[in-house]
Parts: sequence; structure tokens; C-alpha cells
Amino acid sequence: MEKKKGATSRYTRWICEQIKETCIRHGGRPGGSASALGAMHDMMEIGRELSDTAELHPFKMHPEAFASSFLLSAFFDVIGVNFFLLFCFYPYPVLSFLSAVSFFISISVLVFEFFLYLPFTDFLYPGRKSHNLLLTKRARGTSRRKIILVGHCDSAYEMPYMNKLPRFLLIPLIIGAITGKLFSLTVGIALPFAEGSGISPLVFGGLECFFLLFFVPFLFFVNFDGVTHGANDNLTGCYLGLSILKELTDLGQRLEQTDLCCLVTDGEESGLRGAFAFAKEKREELSDGNTVVIAIDTIHSPSELMIYDRGINFTQKNGDRAKRLIEAAGYSLGIKIPKAPFYPGATDAEAFSRFGIEATAICAVSHGVCDYYHSLSDTHLNLSEPGIEFVRKILISAIKIYDSGEGV
Repeated sequence: MEKKKGATSRYTRWICEQIKETCIRHGGRPGGSASALGAMHDMMEIGRELSDTAELHPFKMHPEAFASSFLLSAFFDVIGVNFFLLFCFYPYPVLSFLSAVSFFISISVLVFEFFLYLPFTDFLYPGRKSHNLLLTKRARGTSRRKIILVGHCDSAYEMPYMNKLPRFLLIPLIIGAITGKLFSLTVGIALPFAEGSGISPLVFGGLECFFLLFFVPFLFFVNFDGVTHGANDNLTGCYLGLSILKELTDLGQRLEQTDLCCLVTDGEESGLRGAFAFAKEKREELSDGNTVVIAIDTIHSPSELMIYDRGINFTQKNGDRAKRLIEAAGYSLGIKIPKAPFYPGATDAEAFSRFGIEATAICAVSHGVCDYYHSLSDTHLNLSEPGIEFVRKILISAIKIYDSGEGV
């Protein structure tokens, strides 16, 4: 593949044109929706001309479960406070224990759904059939390894606090809610045993009412009436992978000993459901030590480019070889790509890592307030061509290094 500025810029413009067309044709694309499937079918049609095989891998998911976990958790918080207030005036121990149960459910929903990305409440929501798209361009010679570039075609529901509430307020809101849940759970369990100690339940009732200031906002954390266009998050990741297939095809080239794959997942915004389904289906094939997965997600600001060495709220470690590959690609271009610090959330890479498949993620997204992350402003008018071009160069370099067998 050539790395001339003109050729790369041409493909960057192609990416932006495709993103614009997808946004206009399909608009917002929540996981498992007809619009997400329509966008995937368009990518499949493009991919047929650029790859040797184009395969749809069906799976079933419950797309509303993950985003609804914020609302469901907050709902049980409010119920728990009300049970405890009833206990303050009618001191039946069962009311205090019902309060504790409510907070236990609230914490469980948050821990399993959001903190660990496990399908804890999926059974409560309708199931839908969805698909992942795998495009494969085989090596010129004997295939010795495989590299998979992953992007997700679904887009997020708007989360207004993420782009309207300053970070110095958002973090205290999260900490206050977690503190309130743990405090209220403890009080609900312990207070009935303190009868006759002179401790007034009204004091604790007042404190739980205070924590409503942190609980109630999470009833409105997700705007289910607003679905983003997902131009940056994450049509950039989808079309960056396709653009490299396109460049190879236009130049009549193939990698020498590496199969180049582009995987387009659905349900990333629903808790990585598509990536989990694909990784589970292919874990024996992809955990052979000859496969590297690179998730590309939300490519906007070049100054925010980072390697996501850990994810799923820092609970899941990604692959060291995959990380070193991206670092080596950066060094080849004269830059040091930093590792991302702690952040709340995940990328598709962690779904592969959880199944023992070598994976990492590269993103160029601000961890502070911005207008292109889970925002209705995430449209084709809000793209960053310099960021897209910068990441294209890094990916091309990484692919070349991997194909050469150096450092793998």
C-alpha cells in the first residue's frame, strides 16, 4: 500500500462521503434496528467488491437492556427511599428490609449491566435478531496470520449529561449516586436491629432524601427519544476499515501472508452484544495466537488519540501484542501513542479479550465534554478529516508491520 499524502487524503474524503450518505439514508441506528441493518447491508454491498468473502453472522440480542440499566437502577433507588420513609413513620422491619432489597437490586443492575457488561437484565426486554458483517481479503500467498479491523454500525441513544454537564459536575454526580446506594443498602439492613438504641430513623431518612439529588438525575440519563447519527461513533471505525480494503483493491494489492478482515458489529452501544456474540462463536479459531483484533472507535480529534489498553470500566485487560503493534505503528510515523487512562465504558476489543483473543482498541475521542460523543450533534457535519487521516496512516503502518511478521 502506498502512503503518499494524496492517496491517503483521497480515501479520507471517500470515508467522509460514505459517512454522509449513511447518515442521510439511515439516520439514527439503535442496536438491532432496521436502520442499523440497512446501513450494514450498504457496507456489505461495498465490501463485496473489495473482499473475497462477505458474510453475515446472525445473533440474538436484547438491545434496550444495557441503556435501560441506568433508568432501572435509579428507579429502584427511588423505590428504596420511599420504603425507608415508610419505615420511619411505620417502624415495621419488613419495610426497612424492602428498602434494602430495592437498593440491592439497584446495585446489582448497575454492577452486572454497566460495570461488567454482563447480560443481567436482558430477559426483561424484547429480543431481536441482529447480525455482524465479516469481510475478508485473503493473503496473496499462504495465509499465516489474520488481522481484524472492527467498527460498529449501531449508534447510541443521546446521553445529554455526557456533553452538556461539565466533568467536574458529572463525576460528583456518579460518585454521589454510588455512595448513596451503598449507604442506603447498609442502613436498610442494619437499622431494624438498632431498635431501642435511641437512633432516630428520621435522621437516616433525611440523608436518603438528600441522596435523591443524585438518584433522580439518572432517571433521565438516557434520552430514548433521541438517537444519534453516530457519524464519529462509530461510522468512522467502520469506513476506516473499508477504506483500507478499497485502497488495496484499487492498487491491485494484497497482503503477502496475512488475511485482512473488516468486522462490522451491531449492538456495541447495547453492551458490546455483537462483538461478544462473534467472539464467542469464533473463539477457537481466533485464539490460535495468529490473530490480532483492532477495534477502531470514535475517531475525531488527533490530539485525543490513545490506545485503550484496558476497558469495561478498567476491569478487562486487552492484549499486550496488539497494544505493541499499535505502538510500533506510531513509532514508525514518529509519534508515541499514549495509553488511555481510566474511563467509564468499553470498546468492542474487550469482548474479544474476555474470550482470550488478542485485541486492543484505538480511539481519538475526548474524555471530557464534547459535542460528538453520544450527542445529537454527532453528524456528518461534525467530522474531523485530520483525525481520520491520521488514524488511517497508523492502521496502514500497523498492517504492514503485522504482515511482515516483525514484533508479532
